[in-house]
Amino acid sequence: MARRRYRSNYVSRNGLTPSENRALGRQVWALFMLLLIWGSIQIWGTDIFLKPWFDILLFIIGEIAYRSTGWLLRFLRIWYY
Repeated sequence: MARRRYRSNYVSRNGLTPSENRALGRQVWALFMLLLIWGSIQIWGTDIFLKPWFDILLFIIGEIAYRSTGWLLRFLRIWYY
């Protein structure tokens, strides 16, 4: 089982605390999600929210945003893992 250790003196290789790393990842992920959903609306229009396959598309968009977040932050050398 994964556990988070809340040590006040822990700093990652990138100079950020674990909380700051999580906040950065969460914000970049949200940005990717917004951009991908905006792009979907531009392609299919606002009727996309009424389609029965929208849940599947949202899952795919979330997966793309998750992987893109990790790739971007590693490419920019913000995350070293």
